[in-house]
Amino acid sequence: MAKNTTKALAYHVSHSKDKWVIRTLGQPSVGRSTVTASASPHFYSTQLEAVRVARAEAKKSGASLVIHGLDGRIVDVDRYRDRPLASKLIPARQ
Repeated sequence: MAKNTTKALAYHVSHSKDKWVIRTLGQPSVGRSTVTASASPHFYSTQLEAVRVARAEAKKSGASLVIHGLDGRIVDVDRYRDRPLASKLIPARQ
């Protein structure tokens, strides 16, 4: 029998209420058809600290890292996988 687990597709670092937060976007669990987001984000004092943690997790899990600026716009995207789904979720930089 298949196990119901959610694997991260992307780690997003963004600013929220004077803190930097890491939120994960996960692929659907077995038997589910929607993409899921993390229920409990992690907060950090600086963007650099949040990016370091998120980058390590993204590399470890083969996910993407999406870094947002203070205004919420995407300032950088790093991909640590070869799966085609990543390119559908996050447009490539030009």
